[in-house]
Amino acid sequence: MNRILDALLNNRWLVFGLLLMIIVGGIATMLQLPMEAFPDLTNNQVVVTVECPGMSPVEVEQLVTYPMETVMMGMPKLQTVRSTSKLELSMVTVIFDDSMDRYLIRQLVAERDEKTLQDWNIRYSLLTIPGISEVNSWGGYTKQYTAEVDPESLRRYNLTLHDVVTAVSENNSNFGGSYIEHAEQQYTLRGIGRVDGLADLGDMPLTVNGGTPVLLKQVATLKIEPMLRHGAVMRDGQGETVSGMVILLRGENGGKILDQIKEKVAGLSLPGGAQIIPFYDQSSVIEATIHTVKKNLFEAAVLVIVVLLIFLGDWRAALVVALTIPLSLLFGFMGMKWFGISANLMSLGAIDFGTIVDGSVVMVENCIHHVESDRDDRSVLEIVRGAAREVSKPVIFGVLIIIAVYIPIFTLEGLEGRMFRPMAVTVVAALAGSLFLALFVVPTLCTFVLRKRTYVGASGEEGAGWFNRVRDWYERSLQSAQKRRRILVFGALGLVLIALGSLKFIGTEFMPTLDEGSMVITSRRLPGISLTKSIEIGTQIEKTIRSFPEVTSIVTKLGRPDLATEAMDVHESDTYVSLLPEDEWKCCHSKEELEQKLEVALNRIPGVSYEFTQPMQMRMDETITGTRGDLALKVFGPDLDTLDSLGHKAAAIVSSVRGASQTQMEQFSGAEEVQIHINRVAAARYGVKVSDVQEVIESMYGSREISEIVEGDQRFPVERLGSRPRRLRRGL
Repeated sequence: MNRILDALLNNRWLVFGLLLMIIVGGIATMLQLPMEAFPDLTNNQVVVTVECPGMSPVEVEQLVTYPMETVMMGMPKLQTVRSTSKLELSMVTVIFDDSMDRYLIRQLVAERDEKTLQDWNIRYSLLTIPGISEVNSWGGYTKQYTAEVDPESLRRYNLTLHDVVTAVSENNSNFGGSYIEHAEQQYTLRGIGRVDGLADLGDMPLTVNGGTPVLLKQVATLKIEPMLRHGAVMRDGQGETVSGMVILLRGENGGKILDQIKEKVAGLSLPGGAQIIPFYDQSSVIEATIHTVKKNLFEAAVLVIVVLLIFLGDWRAALVVALTIPLSLLFGFMGMKWFGISANLMSLGAIDFGTIVDGSVVMVENCIHHVESDRDDRSVLEIVRGAAREVSKPVIFGVLIIIAVYIPIFTLEGLEGRMFRPMAVTVVAALAGSLFLALFVVPTLCTFVLRKRTYVGASGEEGAGWFNRVRDWYERSLQSAQKRRRILVFGALGLVLIALGSLKFIGTEFMPTLDEGSMVITSRRLPGISLTKSIEIGTQIEKTIRSFPEVTSIVTKLGRPDLATEAMDVHESDTYVSLLPEDEWKCCHSKEELEQKLEVALNRIPGVSYEFTQPMQMRMDETITGTRGDLALKVFGPDLDTLDSLGHKAAAIVSSVRGASQTQMEQFSGAEEVQIHINRVAAARYGVKVSDVQEVIESMYGSREISEIVEGDQRFPVERLGSRPRRLRRGL
């Protein structure tokens, strides 16, 4: 160590060159760091979503979800498999160990009007931004072509529904035939057989009757209608709208991509009357969090510099020590970049400038002491060299002891590791940088800023400064304490026991709640409610929330989108509530008070239960545990009635616990269904198979895609050969 120190002090400009490289590299790294409000705590998971048209929740569970769960078992480093079975939807979440490569686990699992404007224009424009995984459309009506078949017309022409399905499927395709040569030219053969709109669809031949073709339009009414949907989006109590949710790839720079999204949206050319209005922008949370971190770091740095100036007694020496603060931070940024950690509340908020400057303070103070006490005709360079050698080992051991405190954090796994490891990486990298600076850079700087003169500052021997008086008082207090050792020891033990006893009365939580500046109100109606009625209640909920002056905008997501990234049914909804800054509130003084008043107002709407949370908090809870509450109790078993009974009993017990709030039980039953039982004897008499009945029901009332119509870059399904029954008995 002494040789390295001597070599660097003999080549001080080399130290400055190295320091310049560190500064440039650190600043460049800092500018490239991903910015987030909070560390990514999501586990290593793959979500398999399967659309199951026409299947009830029980059939989805038995025929799709359970077989998929069984297949997933036995994969390497598998931790958990959880699933949800809903009407026409199966969602299986497979969680792996954090050490597994995120793309390898996907390979192992092998996954997988305004609405038209969103689906085919806005969505694909945003997907061109690197780092975006998906732009999911939610709400509105998806365009489809339908043919309402008249049973009497089918009988008149002796046709079956199967004939219609076959004809539509076989009369809508293009084809090719290689090429031919003619007159020294080569011509590609291309057959155009795709239909182009309702007119072509209606002219599809079904059969020939007496030499006259029977066309589809003769037996069916052709329309453009919306597809069956399992969700909707509403805004500000004024009715339905269409929303798009941008999903980022894990590990991407959220702040940078959000800026690119805003730039892309600003450049989109929309038809008259169409507007893109953000209702939840995570960049505001990121900016507020980073601003808080910057403010705290700046205030801490100023405080440390002031203290150094007071106790070192020399502004040049204080400036040298203070310089190690931003330089150590650059080392921290480089460590974050090396380990793929974003700049967020946890990774930056735990940096302690007091520990960072410890080594430099010891080094500078010792250099000052040797310079002021030197009575020989030695140069400042030689004095600093000797002073640096003297304290180099204590400085190394002192910083290494602090670093050793963080080593156990690196052994944490799972959620705890994802939570606290970024903090440990940043702090250890900054401390390692501070050690390097204290040993090599600070002595070099001291050779330039220190002068051979009598120091009469705070710690000087000459001149009875205030620090000497404080030191004298401390020496007298220490001598007095040594005379009363037993009293002090027993007193200290008593304080420790009191502190340990107080732990029983102190609440604990895994992490503090980050105020995101907005809230999400999850509402649940009775299972089995229709989408139309659920939308009506959702609008009523929005109007109630909008009556509060603190609320600026409301968007409600009800049910699930076309690509089911949610497993909600139509009786469930999430209402995103944007709020004014808290200093502009009128009727409430805190977020807790606002939640209480909102709950009282919303409880006037019968048959609805509510949960209050925040957007990021909700997503984090749901992703990690599969539930949205702080504490969840899951009951497993084969019988749904028994599970329902036990669930109600558990909810009653949990709600009686002191401190429990918004205790709810997830409803998985209660939705009505119409069951069709096939009379096999009668079916055999008429030569009808189960598959024939299945085809009729799925084609007329289900979501079975029969064909597809291409309009430029857009594709729309041809579905449903029957009208929706307004009355069950009459329709079926």
